[in-house]
Amino acid sequence: MSSAVRSYHASLYGLDERSDCVVRFVLSRDEADRLAKCRRTSSGRIGEDGSAVGSPFPGHTFMLCPGSSFFNSQAERWASDQPAGTKLELRVPLGSVDDPPHALAAIRFIYTDKLDVSGAADLLNVRRLASFLGVEGCVEAADEDPGAAELLEELYKHSWEQLVAFQGPSTAIYTAQGDRTALGELLAWALRDAPSVLNNPPAKAQALSLSASALEALLSSDAFATDDEASVLLLLAEWLAANPLTTPDIRAKLCRHIRLTHMSSVYLFGVLPRLQRWFELTAHELSLVHQCAALPAGPERERFHRESGTILGKPAPAAWFCAPARPRARSDEGRRYEWTVSREALEAMIRTAQEARPLAAAAPPPPEYERTTGRFVHGGRGIVAKGFEFFPFLSLRHRSDAAGLHLACLLPSSLQVDLPGVQGFADPGPCRLTVWGQAADGSRRAAFEMVLRDGQRVGVNRSYRQALPLAALPRATAGLPGLAALGPVARWAAYLQGGQLSGSLEWTAPEGA
Repeated sequence: MSSAVRSYHASLYGLDERSDCVVRFVLSRDEADRLAKCRRTSSGRIGEDGSAVGSPFPGHTFMLCPGSSFFNSQAERWASDQPAGTKLELRVPLGSVDDPPHALAAIRFIYTDKLDVSGAADLLNVRRLASFLGVEGCVEAADEDPGAAELLEELYKHSWEQLVAFQGPSTAIYTAQGDRTALGELLAWALRDAPSVLNNPPAKAQALSLSASALEALLSSDAFATDDEASVLLLLAEWLAANPLTTPDIRAKLCRHIRLTHMSSVYLFGVLPRLQRWFELTAHELSLVHQCAALPAGPERERFHRESGTILGKPAPAAWFCAPARPRARSDEGRRYEWTVSREALEAMIRTAQEARPLAAAAPPPPEYERTTGRFVHGGRGIVAKGFEFFPFLSLRHRSDAAGLHLACLLPSSLQVDLPGVQGFADPGPCRLTVWGQAADGSRRAAFEMVLRDGQRVGVNRSYRQALPLAALPRATAGLPGLAALGPVARWAAYLQGGQLSGSLEWTAPEGA
């Protein structure tokens, strides 16, 4: 369709020109809408069944019928009964006198192919009416609208609060309709996956406020997703750190829901043996877990689990040996975790890197480079992936014309592991580390991107030591007040916005997903 035709169609919205029908809004007589009709609305008006609400709207059947299954059905049924010389009347039953603007927004979409909403609540109401009217493409547009993400986060936040407040002893909750729903399933729906919970301060706070029985229900749920079982173990470690009065019996009970054979080799062999302070796992049990992890998932692990109980002389936790892998997902895919390096931190790194190096033979060797760490805007030390915390830092060598960009990882302190560094190489999963620069028009652009694919591992850090070329400055900056004002960071001007360097760390979908 040409742009001229689309523009003409959009111009017809609300006009009498070529109008061959009229849309009237009435309060529904359907008992299913009774509560919506009888309640006092936000405008303070109360409507009665069958009464007209809002003003009649001039419509065009050549637009409404192809664009709405509801209008198409009405037009087919009622066209033959319409008196000659009169416009076809299409009636839209609504549940509230406040609904006409939302219905009109859905109708406007038929004409303009654009969603015109003013907020999350408005978006939800327009989506509801678009679904009722069968407006093609409108529901999908509402779901993709930026306001939908805000609304969904509010819904999840409200769900966290309600589930944390639940103090019932049962592992099931009964809905208003009387349906029985497992508490673990509800928690898994609300909290979604371990890494995203750990990286979202409000969600993490709610998760750490769960009762021991609620946390047990979550850990035992097959619907609770993760990027690696190590992140689930880390969530348990964080909960235990936030609930120090947990009894040894309860702690051991919670530990028995961790699916050990689905951990990465780094955790299984490098970290798990060093958790004796709080994760009760004997050397004999650990040896059996290592053997079981080498077997294919399914019947072979199940048989090994049964025989392990005989070997140990006591029942072996099924989750340790033969539980199925959790769904692999992280709901924060595509979210940019913003980080910054302040001007003061850059200046300190530059000054140290510029200092003269010792010449005496007895002097200790200088560091390979000076560094300064990016600070995440949301307040966390790093972003959790597969049980590790990942964070960026910048480096600068003595007299170098380029700065380095590094992605580093650490074991979270809540694990209570005394290790000098990372044991082995951690795989963060597919992610993108970006340093932002400034385009000619002042907008933000990617100055450098470090892209890691699934399976690429990070040791102490993954480095690009010439990632950020530094500008060559003229010998005299007196005539260049902008550069002179920047002082030591003048060579970094291309990367500065608002007086600081900024970047982001983002997890991306695996290839082929």
